[in-house]
Amino acid sequence: SDGRPCPKALTQAFQKFGKVRQVGFYDPSTENVSKGFSSFGPGAGTDTLNFEAYIQYEKYGGFCSAMGSLKGMQLMRLQAGGQAVVKIKVDFDKTGFLSDRGIRKRLHLEEKRRKELEEEEIKMKQKRLEEEKERMEELKAKEKEEEEKRLKRLEEKQQKKKKQEEIVSQLRKIAIQRRTEAQRLMSVLLAEAAEARYQEEMREKEARVMEEHKKERTQRHIEETKLRDSLLQNVHQLEQRKLALQKEIVSRTNNVT
Repeated sequence: SDGRPCPKALTQAFQKFGKVRQVGFYDPSTENVSKGFSSFGPGAGTDTLNFEAYIQYEKYGGFCSAMGSLKGMQLMRLQAGGQAVVKIKVDFDKTGFLSDRGIRKRLHLEEKRRKELEEEEIKMKQKRLEEEKERMEELKAKEKEEEEKRLKRLEEKQQKKKKQEEIVSQLRKIAIQRRTEAQRLMSVLLAEAAEARYQEEMREKEARVMEEHKKERTQRHIEETKLRDSLLQNVHQLEQRKLALQKEIVSRTNNVT
């Protein structure tokens, strides 16, 4: 049903000549046995699946019976609505495909390919982690720089406020020292004016601080959004590349077969 040969069906078909020890299918794209084949192509101009199968009998008599009976023959399967006839070419194995050495070789190649794929995947994951780490470090460094600037501005404002308070205090002391009514009145007026200026400056400073904090939060939100969108886009591109590679592998495998 999935367009691939079935080991069980093959065993049942050739069991009549003798007990089958094992079967295997040769896939030129992977050089693997039946449990690991990846693709088999249809015959030219037909929908029939062509493949190369290997059958190993437990006894030599089964091999001789199959070779003698199938020379120049075809396989036919009776099914509902008619029959299916398949052309076959029978020959003895000259390559040792199902020998212990052949199987070990294929298993070794399969393990080697698996390890290579795992190593490649690990390298890709490590690269992504390193890139993510670098982005996070850059973001943290930027946040640290912004925090240092904010603290510096706050410290400057506090120093300025302290100086202003000292000036007001000196003015008040001078006002107290004045004995005359005119001097006391002038001192009061100066103190009130200084207080008014101080309150206005404080309100303006608070407004500027709030505006700066708002801008910083907005900028940080924009940067975080860009970073998140960039990460999502990279993940999407990786998925698209993965699908494209899979399609390309399947296409190449089909062409080779």
